[in-house]
Amino acid sequence: MRFAPDSWGTPETPTATLLEFNTCHDPATGRFCSGSGSGKKIDRKTGEPVVPHGKVSYTPSVSEQGVIKARTVEEAVEHILAGRDVELANTKQVNTVITKLADMAIDAERRGEKAPHYDLCRVSVKGTNVFCVDKFRSKQYPEGVPRVEMPQMGGKPVPGSAADQLPKNAAGEVNGSSAFIDHLRSLGIKVTAAETPAAKLKASQAELVGPKVAGMMTSSSYDPAAEPIFASRDSYVIDGHHRWAATVGRDAKDGKLGAKKMKTFNVDAPISRILRLANQWAKDFGIAPKAAGKGAKVS
Repeated sequence: MRFAPDSWGTPETPTATLLEFNTCHDPATGRFCSGSGSGKKIDRKTGEPVVPHGKVSYTPSVSEQGVIKARTVEEAVEHILAGRDVELANTKQVNTVITKLADMAIDAERRGEKAPHYDLCRVSVKGTNVFCVDKFRSKQYPEGVPRVEMPQMGGKPVPGSAADQLPKNAAGEVNGSSAFIDHLRSLGIKVTAAETPAAKLKASQAELVGPKVAGMMTSSSYDPAAEPIFASRDSYVIDGHHRWAATVGRDAKDGKLGAKKMKTFNVDAPISRILRLANQWAKDFGIAPKAAGKGAKVS
């Protein structure tokens, strides 16, 4: 497996793409070619590459919004790695595609190489909310809330803060969930422990780190639904997006959504209010903001 230094990244960055999937990518133009690389075939109407399909080259279907309707798992993987918006044919493909991407990450790590980076918010299935179709948008965040601006209920405490007084795990992180619940209740906001079908929840942040979701979804020793996540009254995930997405991925294995449930703390307030309250609470309580780069806490 080799990484291609191109417009999506370099071997030194997590946005590198895989040459084994993009064997004849031209870094100068960002175009892909068909077949063995002897010539580039680009559909003049859509501007998209003509993708090999068995022994026959064809042009992938592109919607008016620029979302590629992948016809095969292999095609979906290629476009996901290239950072394109991809619509899968059905929910079962969600599990299959993520499993394939997880296997690729394992293979890369075995070779001492970085796993390819991709954003699962760019993956959708018509008629469902997979994964970020119904994500929270506002005037301030028309494309969804950036990960670095999302609240978190646990993580590295600020030295000397109230959070710093909590018990720490081996990584030096604290869990402030109970303190946050107490804070909400002090404001008169009801918080209820429940079990909620993962497929009924929606994303509020604008990015899902694909390799993290894939690792959680395919792990035989980890249950992403075991620990509670926070959800708003209007069914948006407040904290725990990657565990939620991994649970949805597992739920999709049989081609149906709705069976897998997650433990949730249901907050009786809309996401627009909770995001403001949660971010202010985290700042006052002393939980350091989530880092954007390497080493960022992902839940």
